[in-house]
Amino acid sequence: MWLSFAACFLPVMVALWVTGAIRLDGFLDPKSLYLTPGLWDRHGWAFWHGFLFETPFALGRGFSGLLWVAIIGMYAYFGIVSWLRYRQTLAHA
Repeated sequence: MWLSFAACFLPVMVALWVTGAIRLDGFLDPKSLYLTPGLWDRHGWAFWHGFLFETPFALGRGFSGLLWVAIIGMYAYFGIVSWLRYRQTLAHA
């Protein structure tokens, strides 16, 4: 069951990556995750206000891809562990 969940989520992650909804370049260039126009040209309080407001959204855009990888990885891990334990119980029966 767990491996089938991993297999179901894998095409979803690939489709999101191909369409650009998940961007992996955010870790190489974190400034690209901030979409506020002219944020990097501001100074003083205007910069910090825009920066602090936009940061939670930028983190959400940056780590959404990792969330999908973690979900698929956990499903695959649980599937392999349960399959190995099932095989172990068959061997002892």
